[in-house]
Amino acid sequence: MIFTAAVDGSILNDARQLAAALAFSTADLDTFVEGWQDANATPFFVASFDASPAWLAGAQAALSRPLWDAQSKINMAGADRAQQTLVVWAPDMTTAMPKAIVGSLTVIGGVKPLDAVAGMGLVKTPIKAV
Repeated sequence: MIFTAAVDGSILNDARQLAAALAFSTADLDTFVEGWQDANATPFFVASFDASPAWLAGAQAALSRPLWDAQSKINMAGADRAQQTLVVWAPDMTTAMPKAIVGSLTVIGGVKPLDAVAGMGLVKTPIKAV
C-alpha cells in the first residue's frame, strides 16, 4: 500500500526520527522533502513510500529501537514525540481526509501520492525568481 506523509518544520526532525525507527536504516533520517505549503504559505515536507498494511499498525504501536540501530543513531524520544502527533487516514474510514496541520504528522494510506497531498490541502511551493 502506498502511504503519503506530511509534516511542517516544527516537528520535522522528530518525524524523521520516527521514519527511521519504523524503517531499515539511517538513510530514512532523510525522509521528507521540502517543496510544499499549506494555504497560509507554511512550508511542509512530504514523503511517499510503499509499505505493508502491517506498517501502519507498527507505526501506532509502542516503539522500540530497531535492532539495526546498535549505535543508537535514532533519537527515540523524538520518534515518540512524532508518534504522539500522528494523524492517520485511509479510504475505508468514514471521516474526510484530514488536512495537514502545523504540529502534526499526517499520514494518508491507499491514495495516489499527489491526490493525498492535494487532499491534505498542500500545494507545490512557488519557484522564486532570482
